[in-house]
Amino acid sequence: MKTAFAAMTAAALLVQPGTADARAQATQTRCGYDECALRISPGSFTTPPALLRGRDGARVTQLGLFQEAVTPHFARSDSARAYALEYDRLYDRGGVLSSAGTVIAVLAPIILDGTMRRIVFTAVGVGVSVYGGVVTKRADDALSTAVWWHNRDLRE
Repeated sequence: MKTAFAAMTAAALLVQPGTADARAQATQTRCGYDECALRISPGSFTTPPALLRGRDGARVTQLGLFQEAVTPHFARSDSARAYALEYDRLYDRGGVLSSAGTVIAVLAPIILDGTMRRIVFTAVGVGVSVYGGVVTKRADDALSTAVWWHNRDLRE
C-alpha cells in the first residue's frame, strides 16, 4: 500500500511540471504579432532607449547602461534568448570601457607631466574608448537579432 502511494505521488510530481510547461507554451502561442512583437525605440535627448511590445508600443524595459537584463523578455525562442544574453553580457562592458577611455583621454593631458606620457595615455584612452564603442555596437547588433528571432516565432 505504501509503495503504491509513493509511486503515485512520484508520478504526480513528474507529470505536474510538464503540465505547467505545456500550459505556459499554450499561453505563448496565443500571443499574436500585433500584441507581442518587440521593437527597439532609440530614444531621444529627453527619453532613454527602450524595448517596446505590440502595436501600442507598451514599454517592456528601458535600455542603456546599468539597466535591468533584457533576457527574461526573450523566453519564447532559444535563439532570441542566446542573443539577448549576449546583449546583456556586452552592453555594460562596452559602456564602461568607452567611458573610462574617454576619461583617460581627457584627463591625461591635464594631469600628467611630460609630452610623451600625455601622448601615450591620450592614445591609450582613445583606443579604449573606441574599443568600448565596438563592444557596445556588437551588443546592439545582438539585441536587434534577438528581437528578430523573437518576432519570427510569433504566430497568429
